[in-house]
Amino acid sequence: MRRFVAGAVLCCVLAACEGPERPVTEYVDPFIGTGAHGHTYPGATVPFGMVQLSPDNGRSGWDWVSGYHYSDSVIAGFGHTHLSGTGIGDLADILFMPVGGAIDLARDYASPFSHARESAEPGYYSVVLDGPGITVELTATDRVGMHRYTYPAGSEPGVVVDLGYSMNWDRPTDTYIVIENDTLVTGHRLSTGWAADQRVYFAAAFSRPIVGSALADDSVRLRERDEARGGHIKGLFEIGGGGGELLVKVGISYVDIEGALRNLEAEVPHWDFDRVRQEARA
Repeated sequence: MRRFVAGAVLCCVLAACEGPERPVTEYVDPFIGTGAHGHTYPGATVPFGMVQLSPDNGRSGWDWVSGYHYSDSVIAGFGHTHLSGTGIGDLADILFMPVGGAIDLARDYASPFSHARESAEPGYYSVVLDGPGITVELTATDRVGMHRYTYPAGSEPGVVVDLGYSMNWDRPTDTYIVIENDTLVTGHRLSTGWAADQRVYFAAAFSRPIVGSALADDSVRLRERDEARGGHIKGLFEIGGGGGELLVKVGISYVDIEGALRNLEAEVPHWDFDRVRQEARA
């Protein structure tokens, strides 16, 4: 017994000599399970959070049921809901993708990327889109996803919101976008899949003004308008001010647009990305 007690005391002394403990989040690697048949995603979320803001490769298949697979080298956008560790694919709702310059909504806006310029930790994800040279950073609260895009100097910033994006078993049944003003876009995405009748409503606030926009239903560009409804609605939003930083915060609700707005205002009433990231880590 004396040896046991002495050993325990020695262990405590040695532990105390090691200095302050490392934050437990430093032991977590969100990329674990994103390869082979793990079906996990690397994006930003908080424990039991309703938002799982993560990259989507734009590919269907069993290994992509979480939206992302480590073997891939292309990102199609960043959706706000994802499943982890399941054998059936669904969600990936409310897809956002930063773009540079004028693009055709009828064509592919996906970008190649490299794992060498990608990183993740609990509550945070970052990647450089090699095509347009845009740095993407993501973090989240319970019901809000926050994006920080850094565009190259001299670029023409834009953001695509694709409500028609789907993969595997998921299919949109009704999609809707409203440009409320030059910094606020709202809408919904109704779909069927593993969940037979899924409804997600969103409100997206931009830190810089929208100076131009285009809406399309799948590949058909719609006439100039501030709202659109259809099976596969997507929008391109041109941002004023040239290159540099753009913040976007997206609140979601499973009830209505008003609920998404309330979640946005209650959980992230400010524009401090690093504060949200730190709170997610905590």
